[in-house]
This record gives sequence, C-alpha cells and structure tokens, in this order.
Amino acid sequence: KTSLSRSGNDSPLAPLDALKEKLQKSVVVTQRVRATSSEDEIDRVDNVVEFTPLDTLGDVLPENLPLGDLFRNVPLNPLGVTNGKVVLIHKAEVESVMPVLRTKIAWTSSVVNVAGKSQPFSPEGSDLLGLNNLLGEFLATGTFDTLYVDDDVRVTRTSGPLFERLRVFVRADSTILEDEDGILESLAAELRVEEKMEVERSAAGRVEKEVGTAVDT
Repeated sequence: KTSLSRSGNDSPLAPLDALKEKLQKSVVVTQRVRATSSEDEIDRVDNVVEFTPLDTLGDVLPENLPLGDLFRNVPLNPLGVTNGKVVLIHKAEVESVMPVLRTKIAWTSSVVNVAGKSQPFSPEGSDLLGLNNLLGEFLATGTFDTLYVDDDVRVTRTSGPLFERLRVFVRADSTILEDEDGILESLAAELRVEEKMEVERSAAGRVEKEVGTAVDT
C-alpha cells in the first residue's frame, strides 16, 4: 500500500506524494474475466486501463507551491478529452483448478477508446484504434494464479516473460474500501496464511515424489 500525504504534512516529499495521489485517482485498472463460448468456460481476459485527463496544471501543482498561481491555468488537455480507455484483450485458458486456480493468457489485440468534448471525439466514446498481435499466442503469453477470491476481492499473482506481479482487484460496486486500512491488513493476513499453505503443499508434493522414486528404485 502506497503511503500518501495528509494535510499539514511538511515533509519535503509531501508535494510529490500529493501529485502521486492525484495521478493514481485519475487512472483505474479493471480486469474482466469472461466466458464467451457456449460452454461457459473462461476463454477471455480483458485488462482495461481507464484514465481521466487532468485539465490544467493547477490539478497537479501543490497548493503551497511558490509562484504556483502563475501557472495553475496552463491547459494540459487542449483537445477536451474527458475519458480514455486502453483495452488489452487476451485469449485465456484454465490450466488447473487444484491445488491452485491457474489461467494461461495470451495478449492478442488492443483497442483504444476516447471520449471528449471537441470535434474529433464522441461524448459517449468511440474506438479510435485497434491493433492485432499476430504473434501473441507465441510470444506474449503468461499465467496468473488466483490466490484468494470472495464476493468483493480477488488476488492474483501474474507471471510473464519479464516480470511477476501481485495484484488486488476489488469489485466495482463493493463497499469494502470504506475501511481501506482494516481491509488491507485482514487481506494481508489471509494472504500470509495462503502462502504458508501453498509452501506446505509444495513441500508435501516433493516428499511424495521422492518417496515414489525411492520405491521404484
């Protein structure tokens, strides 16, 4: 959890923390896990990065910045963009359910959608660009394990060719973040238990395999 500044914080890093908080609030990442076939099996995962542009420099400048008032009205959004989305579309396949729910994904295409108030854009938003990744199923592949899931929260560990990342997703209509600090502490405790159980299962599997090998010999 990123530590954000609070009012009255005189730390030298407070302006940077405030800027980081504003930028974080302007970007929302949503993951849609879908079953598009008649067999009702997961076969598609969309990662949607949605952003709301900042209109003026005043939206990012700290309130107490010296001479900041001279630049607060400098426009950052001359085209009047009100919302933008980048949708990363992945082909998906469930590889295992037990002992861990593991899903293989391959990035196959991307779509850019923009809404705005100026002439080139539609107020409701329209697709401006679409790109197909012809080699996605061979080069842009990875997996994600679902470590924890309930009615409000889903925690995944994503593994790819370049990185491994832990992600926490919260249902859009959930009220769980009203007690954000308490929820995160509880979730962290549950994750530690899950990690411990996963290590124990992995160790038990290795022992069983070694015993089987010894018996065979």
